[in-house]
Parts: sequence; C-alpha cells; structure tokens
Amino acid sequence: MAVHLLPSAAGHRPQHSFTHALFTHLRHHLLSPASGLSTLALARLRHAAMPPSPMLFQMYYIPATSALTNIGVQYLYCLRLGVPLPFLPSPLPLRCHPRCPSYSARKGGFPAAIHHLLAHAYHQSACGATPRRHKRHDVLAQIIGQAATTYLNALHNLRSRLSSSTGGAATKVDLVITLHSTYPPVTAIDVTVSCPLLPSHVEAAAKDAAAIFTARAAEKNNKHLAGCIAQERAFLPVVFTTLGGLGPPEAVHYLDSFFSETYAAERAATGSTRRTNHLRTLFMQSLLTSLTASTADMAAQLTHDAATDADTDAAAAADAPAPAAPPG
Repeated sequence: MAVHLLPSAAGHRPQHSFTHALFTHLRHHLLSPASGLSTLALARLRHAAMPPSPMLFQMYYIPATSALTNIGVQYLYCLRLGVPLPFLPSPLPLRCHPRCPSYSARKGGFPAAIHHLLAHAYHQSACGATPRRHKRHDVLAQIIGQAATTYLNALHNLRSRLSSSTGGAATKVDLVITLHSTYPPVTAIDVTVSCPLLPSHVEAAAKDAAAIFTARAAEKNNKHLAGCIAQERAFLPVVFTTLGGLGPPEAVHYLDSFFSETYAAERAATGSTRRTNHLRTLFMQSLLTSLTASTADMAAQLTHDAATDADTDAAAAADAPAPAAPPG
C-alpha cells in the first residue's frame, strides 16, 4: 500500500494489523539468542506476557475493589520494566526482616551475589518472615471460593475440612469447594504465589514461562494429591506469579468453568455473552489487583522493617560505651 493512501484506509482500522506485526517481530527478536538480553530480562519479558498478567493494563472499567494505591501502581509498572522500586528506603538494607529464615542479620544477610536485586525486592515479594505471605494467598483463595458460590451455587470453606492427609503429618489445603452435581463433589484447592525472577527460578523462567507453573504444581501435587484422592476429593494447585501469570492450564480451565452455566444461559436468552464476559473480567481483575496490592505491601514493609532493624542496631552500637583502654 502506498503511504499517501493510508488516510483512506483509516476507517478499516489497519493500525491493529500494523502494531500486531511490529510487536510480534520485536517479541520474537527479543526472545531469540541474537537479542543479547540477560537471563533476568528474558524471564521478565516472558512472564510479563503470561496471561492474565496484561489484563490490568487493558481494563475498560475499574471498580473500587480493583483500585490500587500509589505503591501498588508503582510496583505493577516497575516490576515489569525492571526499574528499582521508588518506595523502598535508601540506603537499602543488606538483610531481610529479623524473622527471615534465610537472610536475617542472624543468618548473615543477603549474599553479595544478589545485592543487585535488592532494589527490586524480589526476595521480599516471596518471603514468609511475617503472616503477610499467608494472608496474600488466603485472600486469593477467598476470591476464588466466593466466585464458585456466586456463579455455581457451590459451597466453599476456608476454615474447616481442609486436611489433605489421612495419617501421619497433617497437611492442609487453602480452600475446599463442594458442588454436588459433579463427581467427586469436593475439590480441594491450594493457592501459591511464586516470583520467577528469584535466582532459584530465573534460569528456567528465561527459557519457558510455563516452567514455574509445572514445577510448583508438581510440588503441591506431591504434598496433597494422594491424601485428597484417599478422601475421594479432587485436588487442584492454583499457581500465581508475582507478575500476574496464572497456571497450570488445568487451573485456568477450572476457574473459567465457574462461568460456563452463566455463559450458556445468557447465550440462550439473548444470543450474546457480553455480560458474562464482563463478570469473568471483573473476577480476574479482582485476583490480579489483590495479588499486586499484597505483593507490593510485602516488598515495602519487609524492606522497611529490615531497614528499621538495621537503624536500631546502629543506634545501639553508637550508644554502647567505648571499650576501656588497656592498663598502662
């Protein structure tokens, strides 16, 4: 097509085809060996595109329940761009929260090899030093349970009947959903959130965005599947990444199934599924908003707590009496 004819083509919306071709080419180039991107950059690029992660950038309607604070918005963008988080303290503490099982002051702090990652708080986004990590996946489980009740008329329980063991060490899932029209009627769900940019995951994440979902789902299946089968329950691991990806595929299919009856009823009544699509979008938005807000809170608070702890240590050292001079 001649350039001078482009204005006459505007009504046919050719910009979509042009931009799709351009960004497809850029993506293929950036992910190829010729791009020269670092392992960390490749992992970030793959996982930033993992569905439903882009959804928060495509919202056409933002209810109050999907609103983010300034810290949440900064985390949302900076994590994907690889930009240091502006809400972290300066200077950055060289250790994590005092109760961190890996990098507290008692454990020697962060090794020098990962100091360049501290400005992004990748570790703090996954650290279990405080109840924040458990609260994050508990809220995600609650959103899933409420959706099952709303759209399937199922029962959900977040407090009891969570055991996934029939003997020995007790293990628990996060949520059980009961729907008597299916077999088995009970589905046990365990929710987990992982950061693919951590050193333990980044090599695999740079090569395959699905690797972290496969690995974490296998861990959860090893822990819970046999016990759930023994109780005649289905078991489903639901894995999120800090960048908003969701997997494995069976988890995505299960969450989509919440809307199958509503889709069919609306289609039969109106010939459209617009309202049901809107409801599914709001459901996914609420999951991603909760995930982003709670992870940003972890990154901010655990880093600030470590900085406060370091300041306390420094003040205590400054106030300590000087050692006595040796006699003579």
